[in-house]
Amino acid sequence: MAALGESLYEEKKAKEGQEYMLQIAKEHPIERIILCANSLYASTILAFEGAKDDLIRDPWFAAYKARVAGDGPDYCAEAFKEANIENPPINKLGISI
Repeated sequence: MAALGESLYEEKKAKEGQEYMLQIAKEHPIERIILCANSLYASTILAFEGAKDDLIRDPWFAAYKARVAGDGPDYCAEAFKEANIENPPINKLGISI
């Protein structure tokens, strides 16, 4: 049951991250940042939702989905670095996901 609570928390943080990324993409319309805002954080949210759905019937697959959900935020942190955008809030959020 703790895993479900963690998944809900991480899903919430991913949604917060996407909202923040959408704002950043408006301020810095760079291709990789726009990709993060429009696609990668949405994929992260879907991965957490899928993990939550699979938790009972396939815990192994649920754990896998939860692990790969962090790939999007990792890519986005690199995109910020590459674009020389200082962004500690999203990096902290990505770490928590």
